[in-house]
Amino acid sequence: MNMRPKNRTPRARRRDRGALLVDVLIGMFLLVMTSLSIMSLFPVIKRGEQMSTEESKAIQMCNRLIEHVQMLPADDINIKNLSALNLIDGGQTTQPLSFTNVPLDEASRYSPGQSLRDADAELTYAQIGGGSVRVLITMTYTTDTGFTKTINTGTVVGDFR
Repeated sequence: MNMRPKNRTPRARRRDRGALLVDVLIGMFLLVMTSLSIMSLFPVIKRGEQMSTEESKAIQMCNRLIEHVQMLPADDINIKNLSALNLIDGGQTTQPLSFTNVPLDEASRYSPGQSLRDADAELTYAQIGGGSVRVLITMTYTTDTGFTKTINTGTVVGDFR
């Protein structure tokens, strides 16, 4: 059975011959443009993922230190005890106290100095009365994209908690 219309002239068929080729070319052009625009998003997504991973590491390190400090009684938060527990870098006598290269974390490679570029992590504490101590933690690091990020957090240990 022939499905071709019989009333078309050879001249009309000649005029419609390139229509399929034009449709394919237009479709290919649209497909390539769509693919290129989607592919251009991958570096942006990757950079966002990298920055998120770095910030997550920094926050986890600060939270880990806060958890360790909260286990201490307020009277025991001093340079001698923090150093003995390997919560701060050794050999410090004044505040702010650095915990950038904590010996305990150097072995697990979870120290701010090893995990983050140009990291500087500091802890300060102050008596706030009523047998309580305010502990503030600041971590500054440089992202792989060159931005400087700062994480500030803290806690209160003692009666006002």
